[in-house]
Amino acid sequence: MTSRLNQKFIPGRNPLLELCPFCGEAAELKEEKSGIIAECSNPECVFRPKSSKHFDSEELAIKAWNTRKGGANNAKASLID
Repeated sequence: MTSRLNQKFIPGRNPLLELCPFCGEAAELKEEKSGIIAECSNPECVFRPKSSKHFDSEELAIKAWNTRKGGANNAKASLID
């Protein structure tokens, strides 16, 4: 699978976070009372995914966000088949 990291520069985007697997836009880290989460930053994204739990560090939140099967590229490819 080809990584989508660093494919395009988006001002304010964390280059360590992969893009949203549904809309392909930037993800962002947010600090909440319970800890740090990663989520899609696109308000028009139908799914607006976010971490399933809060993390104690940015590193763990990034790792959780970037760990998934498939992704936007695979979803688009499956629509073509």
